Amino acid sequence: MSRRTTRSTATFASDEPLLSLDSFTRPTKRLRGQSKEQSHREGSASADSKLEEEVLETKAASKRRAKKRRKGDYADLGDDPLTDRIKEGLDVLFCGENPGIKTAELQLHYASPHNHFYKGLHAAGLTPSVLAPIASRTLPEDYNIGITNLIARPTIEASELTKEELDAAVPKLLAKVARYRPKLVAFVGMKVADTVLRYFTNLRQSGSSSSASPTPTDTKGKAKKPPPIKAQIGLQNYALAHPTSDSTGETTATYFYCLPSTSGRVAAYPYPVKMQLYATFGLEVAKLRASPPRALALPADVVYHEAEKLELPALPRAVKVESETVKVEVREEEDEVKGEVLLVKTVSVVQEDTEAGSEGVQVEETMLVKLEASS
Repeated sequence: MSRRTTRSTATFASDEPLLSLDSFTRPTKRLRGQSKEQSHREGSASADSKLEEEVLETKAASKRRAKKRRKGDYADLGDDPLTDRIKEGLDVLFCGENPGIKTAELQLHYASPHNHFYKGLHAAGLTPSVLAPIASRTLPEDYNIGITNLIARPTIEASELTKEELDAAVPKLLAKVARYRPKLVAFVGMKVADTVLRYFTNLRQSGSSSSASPTPTDTKGKAKKPPPIKAQIGLQNYALAHPTSDSTGETTATYFYCLPSTSGRVAAYPYPVKMQLYATFGLEVAKLRASPPRALALPADVVYHEAEKLELPALPRAVKVESETVKVEVREEEDEVKGEVLLVKTVSVVQEDTEAGSEGVQVEETMLVKLEASS
């Protein structure tokens, strides 16, 4: 016996009328002595009343959530709840806008079940399957992929971040790129790409102010507002050139790529389109991973900015943690075990400063952990 299946073939052509949800309203039971017209009118009135109540409740819930968002800055989650997954020489360093609340609570990158980030990685051919968010902790070691964010503090909506806050975060991001030298930085979201493009555009204008074209004016002599700076999907027209390596003697560069946001809330790019764009991105990554590497499909007007000449902030060096655990048995005067075991753990934390000639700071902390001895 074969099973018959049906497949939806809905279309969204602009010239076709949209389906009305009224046609799917569940009919109400008709009372005795009541005509079909009366039953239909009462059923429609009841459905309209119920729908109006649901709309009012939805609006009230939305206001409650908005009021809750205005109360604070999610201080319980901290200003920097996520750890960058990064190391030197990555193939790709993904850079998002900022962590969401679910991501910050779990301390896992792109932890929301409505986010398509790990599906995008698989579509790009960077992972053999769709990974779980917990795999983000070992992405650099397992797949030579890193993750960071332009803004560290978490928010519910990206609109809570100001333009000034985003612009101020670009030098710190570029400082990470200059230190770890990934081959490619992929922006996860158009706003991140717009912000970084605005930074490099301002660098170009400040460096060539004498040859800059005059500000356009209208017929009344008023200066027109310059058009907004918008990035396009794909490889960008700027790169970060790194100093010559002492070991290889080669000069390397980091290129930048713009991808749409993987958030389920962003509807500008439907899910199938997103996956197709990530697959195209994967083809460029494959060129970098080839032996020997193949040339990227770069724009014709790429400008290389030397990292040494940019005024980038100093980043703290990596923290080295050394621990030593000593097991101590607590005995009575008769040299018998009292029934308790103490673990004395000494943790030495060495923080290396970024300034040349400064001394390292060493902090030792002793923790006593009380455990019950087995009978």
